[in-house]
Order: sequence, then structure tokens, then C-alpha cells
Amino acid sequence: MLCFFAMRSASRYSVAGALLVLVAASGGCRDGKPALPSSVSVHENVITFTLPDKGYRQVLLGSSVRGGDNWDQVPMEYHGDFWEVSTFYETKRIRYSFLADSIWIADPSNNNVSTRDSIPSAIVRVP
Repeated sequence: MLCFFAMRSASRYSVAGALLVLVAASGGCRDGKPALPSSVSVHENVITFTLPDKGYRQVLLGSSVRGGDNWDQVPMEYHGDFWEVSTFYETKRIRYSFLADSIWIADPSNNNVSTRDSIPSAIVRVP
């Protein structure tokens, strides 16, 4: 089963220049929707973020879980080999980043990354 496809042509009239990208349902999709990054899980209206530990002393989650330009910073809990935090969310599009030992890092498991106000942030769309 295929979840979605995207097509981009090298020129308007070139079929040979088309690039077809298919994402298979085996790991790439969930219920016909793109899968969330491995660091993000959702249950009802609670979203959980995890970050593998690399010897950090303190990690905060910065996110827009309340929507708009609101940017909350929440301490994450250490669980031996990873950091984790769960929070309620109010929007379907969430921008987030991890503040690990005073250094902002984007989610290493999410390829949808942008920079805003000099902070690298990952973006996730909640189903």
C-alpha cells in the first residue's frame, strides 16, 4: 500500500526528467498519513518528545505546543539513555527544539527543520 507520492519535473514538458518519490506504508506512513518522527508520539491530546542522551546535564524542550508565536520551555526528565517530556498541545503544527546544556539543537530524527531567530527547530504536524 502506498501512502502518498510527489512528482517534480525537470522541465514542464519532460516526462523523462520527472522524479517520483513513493513512501511505502511499511514505516513511512501510519493510517494513510506521514509517520511522526521516532522522537515524537501522540496519545489523544498529549504529545511526548524524546531525545537520546549524549552526556547532557540538562535538557529543556522549547516548543509552540500552545500555537501561534507562543514558545514554551519545559524541563525534560532523564531516563538513563534518553530525555523525555509529555505535554498537552493546542495546535496541529508544532515547532520544537531541544536546549541541551545551553545549546539549541533540532530533533536529529526529524528532517523537517528550519531556523527561526537563530534557533534550529524541527516541525511536526500532529494527526
